[in-house]
Amino acid sequence: MNYKLNKGVKCNYEIVVTEDLANMGEYKEKVLKKLGKDIEVPGFRKGNAPIGLIEKKLDPGYVNMGIYEEVVYNSLNKVLDENKEIKFIGQIYDFNQKTNDGSFECSFKLDYYPEVVENNKNWTQIKMDDILIEVSEEEINETINNLMRQYAKYEDAEVVTQDTVAKIKIDFVDDKGDILDSSTMFVGREDIKEHSIIEKNFIGKKIGETFELDYEHNSFPHIMTYKKDENLPSKISFTVVDIKIVVLPEINDETIQEIFKGEVKDLAELKEKITETIKGQKFEKKLLDTTDKYIKDISDSLSITIPKTLIQEEEKARMKAFEKRLGGETAMKNYLEKLSEEDLNKMKEDVRNISENSLSKFFILKYVSQYFDIDKDINWETPFVAEKKLYEFLNSNNENNK
Repeated sequence: MNYKLNKGVKCNYEIVVTEDLANMGEYKEKVLKKLGKDIEVPGFRKGNAPIGLIEKKLDPGYVNMGIYEEVVYNSLNKVLDENKEIKFIGQIYDFNQKTNDGSFECSFKLDYYPEVVENNKNWTQIKMDDILIEVSEEEINETINNLMRQYAKYEDAEVVTQDTVAKIKIDFVDDKGDILDSSTMFVGREDIKEHSIIEKNFIGKKIGETFELDYEHNSFPHIMTYKKDENLPSKISFTVVDIKIVVLPEINDETIQEIFKGEVKDLAELKEKITETIKGQKFEKKLLDTTDKYIKDISDSLSITIPKTLIQEEEKARMKAFEKRLGGETAMKNYLEKLSEEDLNKMKEDVRNISENSLSKFFILKYVSQYFDIDKDINWETPFVAEKKLYEFLNSNNENNK
């Protein structure tokens, strides 16, 4: 058996295997012995019949497939054993075979672990942009109000406003006027703020008032969509069942001490803690953007090709996480079935690109961290740790990075 390794451009090798047809008999005998363990031939104990009788019981195509698999298995083991310096990963793919001039030839591809290529040293002088964080009084007050809403009281109201929570009965109606399904939704401040269609149609409505809209599945927010797999409704009817106005507790030191069990003493301390929390959230968001820009800035110096195997694994992980967010396998199936072929293909392409970019960023960050010797304390499974370490190292002389 002979083989050739042809290095590809996508972080893989094409492996071309050649075997004399004269040697195929050995592979055939080995395959027949394996398959013969489960073959029953009259007059012989199971698995003990002569090879010739076993072969007559088997489909020739099935036997040939076993022979080819045996050739590939042996050749792959030989390749791995004789090329330990290459970090092969994943399974073989793009398998092809042919027979000519007294030999059997097959080829397949196998990926190898990616490595960052350093084109020049210019990247070592590049810094990450400074991150400057400001928190406005408006952001602090909005956070306090959202916090107080958790301890709010609800009093009866007659009209839907920005500050009410309304209980709405929904009827999904077909073009004949028959009700296909009914449900209940609650409309509050965040729903009105996030969805213009809710603000436009619900503000000013009174208890007991009923109104209809043409059903538009792709433009309605999730709380207004039809959840069943049958034909979609033509109309959606809303009835305002109940309205409560949100009455926030008075914001004073006594209320704050009661809510936080004495851990926060007054409004000034609460604002300080909220400011630090918002700063942290903003910093992490800006850190991601800053890191992406840094990766782009050093891309002329450092490059990497991500193999097909790793991209596919990352795609699967991302789709599994998306499935979990949707609520499981059934919800995922329903979601995908509602997509057009064009949208489905775009979604697959987007996931593939995001997966490849994410892996490229990971390997380049790892290379940079190892080069600067700051990788020892990095837990790569914890978000933002590598980015923070690198930012602190590259911008250590800038007081604004804190």
